[in-house]
Amino acid sequence: MPRSRARRWWIVGLILIAVAGLVIFLEKFRLGSFPRVWQAYVDHGDKPSMGLKLEYSSDGDLWSVRVYLLPPEPAGDFAHGQKIPIENEVNLREGLAFTLVLPPNAPKRMRLRFPSSLAPKFHASLAEAEPPAEGGQTEDLEFVEVK
Repeated sequence: MPRSRARRWWIVGLILIAVAGLVIFLEKFRLGSFPRVWQAYVDHGDKPSMGLKLEYSSDGDLWSVRVYLLPPEPAGDFAHGQKIPIENEVNLREGLAFTLVLPPNAPKRMRLRFPSSLAPKFHASLAEAEPPAEGGQTEDLEFVEVK
């Protein structure tokens, strides 16, 4: 009888150690020693689309964004997209602000707003930081985490 009780406690102890190890492993690789990356794009039908890659680095809680001009077909094809230069990227409490450099047009100051706690899929809004006199357009984007 004492031997079987000791064996049960030993098995329970091993199970607890295994669960603790699994939790630590999942937190490290899911939340991030590696950057997490999400993608979203605005589909313009038969015209080139604009795509955004949003990256979160747990080292210092910094966000960065990369903007792409995507080919019309297939939709959301980041592999064949052309990277658009950005400048003056600033982390804000509610998102990011950055300047798109689109020659021959004047640079556009943009603001990307997104929720503070991010799921594998979330909605964000992209708009000009200082909309023109006739009113600016806000794009609703659905970001999806990529592996």
